[in-house]
Amino acid sequence: MESVNFFEQTLKSLERQYEGKQSLNRKETAKALGIGVSTLDLKIKEGRVLPEYIKIGNAKNSRIVFPLVAIAQYLSSSRQRVYWWRQRTIDTIKSAFV
Repeated sequence: MESVNFFEQTLKSLERQYEGKQSLNRKETAKALGIGVSTLDLKIKEGRVLPEYIKIGNAKNSRIVFPLVAIAQYLSSSRQRVYWWRQRTIDTIKSAFV
């Protein structure tokens, strides 16, 4: 239930920040994710985990856009992975002292 609420909050926040937009370009997406454009480009090139994106055209340097919903889903799932890892680490530390 909490993850759905976090997704909705994240989506609303993105919609407020980028009013009137359904998708973001690479520069806006990098800012929303808290990374640089060059890091985003590298992750795209390497096929690493990113929000789903749409490539407009077939050329190597075709425009790429990221739907707001995909960015919100990515940020929500990233938060869940971090929470899971932290909880697992805390549990491991606790079990070492028991």
